[in-house]
Amino acid sequence: MTRLSIALNDNGATTEAVTTDFSKYDYYGAIEGNFSKTLINGALGLNSLFSSEKDSKSGLKFFIDNSSGLQAAVPQKGIILFSSTDVVSNYNQTFVKDRTKLISDEYAAKLASSQIGIYVSNPRTMIDLGLDLSESALANIDTVLMVMDDDIVSIDFKLKSQDLADSFSILIKAGYVGNLRKKGEKPDIAELQKMFTQELDTVSVNGMKLPQEQKDAVTEVITSLLSIL
Repeated sequence: MTRLSIALNDNGATTEAVTTDFSKYDYYGAIEGNFSKTLINGALGLNSLFSSEKDSKSGLKFFIDNSSGLQAAVPQKGIILFSSTDVVSNYNQTFVKDRTKLISDEYAAKLASSQIGIYVSNPRTMIDLGLDLSESALANIDTVLMVMDDDIVSIDFKLKSQDLADSFSILIKAGYVGNLRKKGEKPDIAELQKMFTQELDTVSVNGMKLPQEQKDAVTEVITSLLSIL
């Protein structure tokens, strides 16, 4: 396996501001790597834990885990699609339909080039990164793109308007500086100007080093995402 991608959707709209429990989310995604389509299909077909079906419209053959309901399909060599509810819809969105509603090429490139990448649309929850974001602040965010390599994280917050971005920029700087002062550290103004930038409705945090506590929070989220599979 070279990459695991998971998309989650909270249909219940009951998520708390900070959460690591994704067990009630619907999800879909893909596993990329050096996989033989024939070998994987053959193995799943022979496994008594799975039943097989074929979508009449797309012709996609897929398998259903008889215990969990997890659906999986191998549309081509090197890619395994999966879904908690509808892998055919996952296939249609990824391989068949016009993908203009998916993330931009710029964001996709950032996700692909990072060790860990998280993209959120209309977020109701946020990983604790030491920025002290409130639920009211989250409500003003259109999308979040977070990429992480080792303990260095960069985040793009796209707000619903430039005016909201202006206020949000002040808010996250204040939260970051406040946390530094709590730890007895003096903020470096020049460093803050490089770390926090704004372009129209997008506020960016560039190259922020995560303390161990926040790094553990990200690791907990990733572990939780993996556990649902």
